[in-house]
Amino acid sequence: MIALPNIIKNSVMAICFLFPLFNYAAPKLKTITISEVTAIDFGTISSENGICTMQSGGNLLGSSGQTCSGIQTPGEFDIRATNGEFMNLSVQGGSTQGLTFRPQIDGPSLITLSGGANTVVIIGELELLNVNQGSFNIPYTFSANYE
Repeated sequence: MIALPNIIKNSVMAICFLFPLFNYAAPKLKTITISEVTAIDFGTISSENGICTMQSGGNLLGSSGQTCSGIQTPGEFDIRATNGEFMNLSVQGGSTQGLTFRPQIDGPSLITLSGGANTVVIIGELELLNVNQGSFNIPYTFSANYE
């Protein structure tokens, strides 16, 4: 035990008694609701090894051996939460059977909800490596959190 002069002991005691008297009422935030409006769809592309990139507006661009082209469908999510709050958005990719999807948010990843709602567009890269022909669903994760 450390011996403190009486003045320090009394100051410490006073501080300890002040903390329980302090109250803070945090603002109430609505639950965040996320709904998929449109599933991202790269359409029909060749099975060539390489990368098919979906740019803004759904424009496809092939590289590294992949020859995809044309316009396809970006993904869209609807977010509903507390009006005027800042939201931090993120998206993580997935892979299956030689396909790797690296999604990107088409716009800022930090937003302010105007009217309590916002639509977020997802684009990204689809990498193919020794893929057999077929139809594939690749899981990915979109998240929205209060900042």
